[in-house]
Amino acid sequence: MRSLAILDSTLREGEQFTSAFFTFEQRLKIARLLDAVGVEFIEVPSPAVSPEMRRTVQALCEIGLSAHVVAHVRCVEADVRAALDTSVFGLNLFYGTSAELRTY
Repeated sequence: MRSLAILDSTLREGEQFTSAFFTFEQRLKIARLLDAVGVEFIEVPSPAVSPEMRRTVQALCEIGLSAHVVAHVRCVEADVRAALDTSVFGLNLFYGTSAELRTY
């Protein structure tokens, strides 16, 4: 029988909408709830996005979750280094196809 692992992207995709915003405390609570229901991987935004996101990602790595925290980062050395500096378990890499995504 094959195994199945769940990767949840609520903390990343959930804030992609213009009116969506999670506070630091809400992000931690969401991660704890996902962990409690057995999610194995929690995808988070790139810590390179802002100092606040870096703080959030680092905190998620340190709160004792069973779930693994993985960062969604561009294939840009500075972004990869920023993620690795936070103790994330792994990286989900993407390459921006538009000029804007390749620049910012």
